[in-house]
Amino acid sequence: GYYGARVEDVQVVPAGRGLVKVVVRVSEGRPVRVSKLVIDGIEAAPEASRRLARPALREGAIFTEGAYDALKAAILGALQETGWAAAEVAQSAVVLPDEGAVEVRYEVRPGLRYRFGPVFVAGTSAISRERIRDEAARDVRTGAFWDESRLARAQARAEEAEKRLQAEIKLRPD
Repeated sequence: GYYGARVEDVQVVPAGRGLVKVVVRVSEGRPVRVSKLVIDGIEAAPEASRRLARPALREGAIFTEGAYDALKAAILGALQETGWAAAEVAQSAVVLPDEGAVEVRYEVRPGLRYRFGPVFVAGTSAISRERIRDEAARDVRTGAFWDESRLARAQARAEEAEKRLQAEIKLRPD
């Protein structure tokens, strides 16, 4: 957020045999603040837009690359949790150091909105596919809009069920 930083003074101080210590005094200058923030294309995904009530970056705030990247990730996450599985977000910033300002723009391309299809289980022989499917279906409903976080939970739940069932099978006495 400090694009006007400059070196005020440099001193080279002897620090022992063959050694020196370099002391640099820096003036940060004034911080660069977000003067304009535009998220183009988000209106095509109103459900995702509502999830951005408290963005990581906002007009008037000191611009940091961390907040700039965090808002891109938040936009993409909101899209992927409301049906836009293949959404893309591009970001750009124009820094105007003489004005102490930065203009930030995000270009959202939601693409097609996806829904979950039927849960299909493959690769298991000792454990009932129906039981694993039932575990996964607690988070993923056929016909519901795509939600990246629900998919991750369903996959974790199915894997945990499979481990639990394998342990039950292995621990049964004769």
